[in-house]
Amino acid sequence: MLDIALSTREPASREKFAEILAKRHFSIDHSIKKIRRLTAPTTEIEDHEPVKLLEATRNTVAVGIRPVYFGADPEHGFDYPTIIVQVTPGEYDQIARQQSSLPENWRLGEEFARRRRRIGRR
Repeated sequence: MLDIALSTREPASREKFAEILAKRHFSIDHSIKKIRRLTAPTTEIEDHEPVKLLEATRNTVAVGIRPVYFGADPEHGFDYPTIIVQVTPGEYDQIARQQSSLPENWRLGEEFARRRRRIGRR
């Protein structure tokens, strides 16, 4: 099993947790083209509200928005419950144009960039 546990002992802020999780997803799944945070306008600051990521990946099929929920696991660095939504790049572009297709009044938030590899560095 691939361990992507976050290596922080202090609970991360929601924003930092989302950023670290996006970086880890980029590092283990090279088919992911884009990752954006999804936010819920009225409940985002509540501890029970999951951190939500929208991932555009070539390795999925077009079935629409299917959120997958993961509970919090603070012992292993997962300080918040998480929802991952994987969509095709085409679906991602459609969502970016028409956010009304997102459930629960979710909104597109920050986009996370894939870290570029430096050629010739060890």
